[in-house]
Amino acid sequence: MERNLVIDSTTSEKYMRIASISIAFYDYILTLPAEWRLYRSQSSIPHMSLSCILFILIRYVSIVAVVASNYGYFSTSFTQQACQQYYLVPPIFKVIQMMIAQVILGVRTFNVSRRGRGVGISLLLIYFLIVVIEWFTDIFGRAPVVINSRTTDTGPDI
Repeated sequence: MERNLVIDSTTSEKYMRIASISIAFYDYILTLPAEWRLYRSQSSIPHMSLSCILFILIRYVSIVAVVASNYGYFSTSFTQQACQQYYLVPPIFKVIQMMIAQVILGVRTFNVSRRGRGVGISLLLIYFLIVVIEWFTDIFGRAPVVINSRTTDTGPDI
C-alpha cells in the first residue's frame, strides 16, 4: 500500500521533463508568427537591432540547452567513453543561456537608468563577476557517470 503512494522519483522526473519539453514546444509554435514579424521589421540581416539579436540568441540557445539536456537523460546508448565527451555539453549551454538572459536584463536596466555611466559600469562589473561564478559552479567538480546506458554526472543538477 505504501509503495503505491510513493511515486518513483525517476518516473516523476521523466514526466516532468516530457511536460517541460511539451510546454516549450507549444510556446515555440505559438510565438512563431511574432518571431517572423520581428524579422521582417528589421532593415536588413546585417543591420539587426540589439533586441532582435538577443531575442534570437535566447530563443535558440534555450532550445539547444533543452535538447542537449534531455538527449543525455533519455538516450540509452551512452558508453563511458561517449559520456566522457558529452557530459559537459548541457551545463555549458545552460551557462550560455543564463549569460544571454543576464545581458537582456542588464540592457533593460541600463536603459531604465537613462543610460547612466555609473550604472553601466556597475552592471558590467557585476555581470563579469556573476559569469565567472556561474562557470565555476556549473563546470567545476563534475564527473561523468553512466547509469543504465544514460549519461549523467555527479555535479549540480541541470
